Amino acid sequence: MNPVLVVNLAAGYLFNMNLGKPLVRRSGVLIVTNPLRRQFDAATHPSYEEFFDRVLAEALDPYLIQNHEEEFAANETYIEAYRNSFAFHPVHPFYAWYGRSTGWST
Repeated sequence: MNPVLVVNLAAGYLFNMNLGKPLVRRSGVLIVTNPLRRQFDAATHPSYEEFFDRVLAEALDPYLIQNHEEEFAANETYIEAYRNSFAFHPVHPFYAWYGRSTGWST
């Protein structure tokens, strides 16, 4: 699992889907362990590597990175992989990242 999806799973799904009871108290800490190897599947997640290396290097805040969405959505290589292969949509890493930010800050 690539690092963006690990953050989405841990901080987005695990932390925010809690049956009305928080996993941690206010100002608490959620610790997740994963090797977080820098591995991206080129067939299914071709836009993730660029998102991780370039966009997240610039900022982690969803409000600051959203201006890159149109650029990714218009990338012909990513669109081709989405339309004719098994790739997720080019803006998928953005939505995965946005999901992790609900309810907590960086």
